[in-house]
Amino acid sequence: LAARVKETFKYNEDGSRVGLLQDKQVYLVITSGGTKLNSKEDFLTPWLTHVLNFFGIKKINIIAADQMAIDYEKSVKAAEEQINKIPT
Repeated sequence: LAARVKETFKYNEDGSRVGLLQDKQVYLVITSGGTKLNSKEDFLTPWLTHVLNFFGIKKINIIAADQMAIDYEKSVKAAEEQINKIPT
């Protein structure tokens, strides 16, 4: 991810920032060995969401294949189910 002035965000006259990618939709596929997404040990998901919101992106769909080291098959199956629910 790269924040670039006049491409992903801009400054208003008062110094506030506005994201320039409001009409975009994002699919994040996040995997982890042992960390459960949205747990207190998950620092990645909130950070990515924050940065994408900074760019103006609010339509964020997260596909999780977490805790793969604990139960690989279950993690992959859960991710596949989430992918299959994406409207085409």
